[in-house]
Amino acid sequence: MAKAVVVPCKARTNPPLSHIAVGFVFMKFSDAIEKFINRSDLERAEGTVKAYEQDLKRFCVFTHNPIITEITEENVVAYFRLLIELKYKKNAFIPIQQSLINFFRYWRRKGLYVLDHELIPRTKKEFRMPDVATEEDYRKMLAAIPQDTNQAFHIRNRAMVMFLEATGCRNGEMCSLNIGDSNSSQIKKNYLDLRNQKALIETEKNRGSRPIREIYWKDSKETHEALLKWIARRSEMKKHIVFKDPDALFVGCMGWQVGKRLMNSAVCIALRKISRSAGLTYNFHPHMLRHKFGHDLNREGANAFTIAGLLGHVLVESSKIYTEMDNKERQEAYVKYKGDRHKKDQ
Repeated sequence: MAKAVVVPCKARTNPPLSHIAVGFVFMKFSDAIEKFINRSDLERAEGTVKAYEQDLKRFCVFTHNPIITEITEENVVAYFRLLIELKYKKNAFIPIQQSLINFFRYWRRKGLYVLDHELIPRTKKEFRMPDVATEEDYRKMLAAIPQDTNQAFHIRNRAMVMFLEATGCRNGEMCSLNIGDSNSSQIKKNYLDLRNQKALIETEKNRGSRPIREIYWKDSKETHEALLKWIARRSEMKKHIVFKDPDALFVGCMGWQVGKRLMNSAVCIALRKISRSAGLTYNFHPHMLRHKFGHDLNREGANAFTIAGLLGHVLVESSKIYTEMDNKERQEAYVKYKGDRHKKDQ
């Protein structure tokens, strides 16, 4: 396998100054990233913007923060060769490539003579079965979280795991939730409606036809009880600690994170630790519970339109992945539909 080589950025022959955006001729890559991320017309979800920023900053470090016009196609190719050496999966290249494409396309439209975004390689997505949490592993996760305890983080973690499984919401959508007035009849966006066991959330990845949707946990008594227990423990914490995010549903319980809204990464870390305590042989992540939700709906007979509506997908095609069967399910389907016919023929 070819080893990655850091290709130094070199100056290129620029067009006349009349073709270059005035004030950006000698702009450093880091400054260009900041201007790109903070521009007012960047209509993307907060998580997407953060991903853009992280991807671009890593590439900036790799290229040693050159002047933006000095970045070449060779730099990009060398960067992806390094990622291959680091055993990155091919599908992981796609969001990185998209970040670079959007970045250089933006500055080219601004009139800056930068790398043509069409020269950035595009990786074709490889199909892979989604990571779906089984009911058995979900129960193992819950069993690994102590119940008879007053430790805030245990109570919070149990409520989070149950909430993700019962509602099918995204990790970021859960983290954005707030606690509202339980006596209020008006439901506000991103606030819990404990009385009716639902919440009105801003769909993280849908800015078009369905930007806001309801999520429910009405049929899960244990989820509601876990939520109430966490909210009561959270109220006790507020008596002794000034919360930085006083309305946030899920907050940090230890160290400098106490009283701060829980970040997506913190939820991932918490679930990873629980999975190890549960004896699972893989790192459990929040999206596995979302996949479980969609997969369970499909097994109960829900069609792709229903699954898309409950999961907040923009396109029905996004929900079709939940109709994919693993080998065990294929075998069960064969026995159910073909096996019975063979018995009748005998």
